[in-house]
Amino acid sequence: MARNKHPEQTVQKILDVSLKLFGEKGYEKTTIQDIVDALGMSKGAIYHHFKSKDDIIEALGNQSYSSIDGLRAYVSSFNDMNGLEKLRMIFKAQLKDPRKRSLDPVMMDAYSNPKFMVMSLQETLCEAAAFGATLIEEGIKDGSIQAQDSLCASQVYLLLINFWLVTPLEPYDEQHIKNKVTYLRKLMEEMGIPIINDELEQNFLEYLKAVLA
Repeated sequence: MARNKHPEQTVQKILDVSLKLFGEKGYEKTTIQDIVDALGMSKGAIYHHFKSKDDIIEALGNQSYSSIDGLRAYVSSFNDMNGLEKLRMIFKAQLKDPRKRSLDPVMMDAYSNPKFMVMSLQETLCEAAAFGATLIEEGIKDGSIQAQDSLCASQVYLLLINFWLVTPLEPYDEQHIKNKVTYLRKLMEEMGIPIINDELEQNFLEYLKAVLA
């Protein structure tokens, strides 16, 4: 058997095709055989890289959170911005990211998997929140943010966005979504982090309609 000289390309191909199938059929209804058929590979070739469908969705989730390194590098180039402006820039970039828009509905569908839900919560409360806390701390120092505890504040707003605002657990209702975004905006202002301005509020509504409707 010829040796695969580019295993990372094979892994990415498996992830890309799986993401497409998860988006079309749903995570639970997609089988390994569906992925095999779409790829034109043997089951052995897929199992060489992933032991199960759960491993594939976990890898997709890790890709989503590994983008934090890219965001960290991205925001470091905006030296003329204060902490609050950098937070807004990060959210705007994420809400307009086409791969994130494709990935997020799949991630939400996979919340029925307890292992994946725990992993998502852990990533949100640890790595993602730690990154957000550094920007909040920067905003506290430059006066653009008045939060009391940067890490707690970061954890709260990320939990609200990732698991309350963006949720598959209730039917999509456009007016209810608008009310939730308005409520979140007021809550963030009361927390001393007025991150959601008119432009970002509209970005949120467009994103939520795309991934939830």
